Amino acid sequence: MKKMIFTMAVTAAMSLTHVASTFANQSLDWIQMTRQIEYAEDGVTETYRIETDYDNDGRQTGYRQYQNGTLFGQYRDLQYNGRTVTYWIDFYSEGNISSSTKHQITYHDNNWMQQRLYIRYAADGVTEASRSENDIDNEGRITGYKFYSNGTLSTQRRDYQYNGRTVTYWNDQYSGGNISSSTKYQITYSDNNWMQGTLTIEYAEDDVTETYRSEIDYDNDGRETGYKVYQNGTLVQQRRDYQYNGRTITCWVDSYWGGNLFSSTKLERVYSTAYVTDIAQTPSAAQATIYSNPATGILQIEDKNLDVQQVSIFNLSGVEVLNTKNTTIDISYFSAGMYIVRVATGKGVVTEKVVKY
Repeated sequence: MKKMIFTMAVTAAMSLTHVASTFANQSLDWIQMTRQIEYAEDGVTETYRIETDYDNDGRQTGYRQYQNGTLFGQYRDLQYNGRTVTYWIDFYSEGNISSSTKHQITYHDNNWMQQRLYIRYAADGVTEASRSENDIDNEGRITGYKFYSNGTLSTQRRDYQYNGRTVTYWNDQYSGGNISSSTKYQITYSDNNWMQGTLTIEYAEDDVTETYRSEIDYDNDGRETGYKVYQNGTLVQQRRDYQYNGRTITCWVDSYWGGNLFSSTKLERVYSTAYVTDIAQTPSAAQATIYSNPATGILQIEDKNLDVQQVSIFNLSGVEVLNTKNTTIDISYFSAGMYIVRVATGKGVVTEKVVKY
C-alpha cells in the first residue's frame, strides 16, 4: 500500500497536469490547485508541500515540491508556443540538483488541462525517453491512449465505450513487444464535466472481480466531500472531516492496513479563484440587451445607444471563444453549456451569463 501511494503521488505531482480530461465550458473552481500541504500526525508540522503558479490564461508558470521543508523538485523555464509548452524539471538531493530533464506538452485546442501529446526527453534534451499520446473526440472524451518508453510501446488503452457518464476501456501492458497483461477499467464521471471522476474500478482478468475501486463524492459546487479507496474489496484509504474556508479545504487522510487504521494525517489544499470572477460587469449607463437566453443558434445584442464597440464571449474557464463587433452572432456551433458574454459600448460594459442548448 505504501508503495502504491508514493508512485501515484510522484506521477501526479511531476506531470504538468494532474489528469487528462476536459473541463471545456466548465468553471475552474476546485480544479486548479495553487497549494497543497500534507501534515505530520500532529496536524501542524509540514511534511510535504506543492506550490503551483498560473497566469491569467490558466497556464501553469511555476511549480515547486518540498519535503520536510526542503525543495526537491521544480519546473523552470516554461516556454509557450501556441498550444505547446516546453519546460525543465529539476530534482534536488541534499540541496543540489541531481537531475534536469526537458519536457514538452501539446494541449487540446480548447483548454490548458487536456493533453494530446506529452514527451519527456533524455539528458541530451533531444532524444525522446518517453511519449504519451491521447486521442480526444469533439466532446473532449478520451478515445485512445498510448505510452512509449525509449520508442517502444509499453502501455495502451483501447476499446473505449461510453454509456452516458460512464466509460469502460482496456489497459494493455507490453513486455518485449508482446502484451503481458490486459485489464478492464471503468470510470463514471460527475454530471457537469469529463473531469471529475466519481467512481473508478479496475477489474481482474475475469472482467468481473474488482481489484481496485475509488469513490469520490462532490457537492453542487464541485467541491470534494468524500473519498474512499478499496483494494480487493478492503478499504485502504479515505479522506474525512472536510472543512471549507473560502478557497481552502482541509481534511484528514486515514490509511488502513489489514483492515486496521495505521495512520491519520491532515491535508490542506488551496485552489485558484475562478477566472469567471474576473469578468465583472462595469457599473455604467450602458443599455445593451442580450437575447435570447437560453439560446440555441442566434444571439442578438441590442443597444439603444447604437454604440456596440466589441462583443467577447468566454467559456467558464475564462477562455475567449469569440470576439466580434457584430450584434447578431451565430453560436449554433458552440458546445452546450454556459458562457459569459461581455459587451463593450461607448457608455460602459454589460456582462451576462448565457446558456447555450
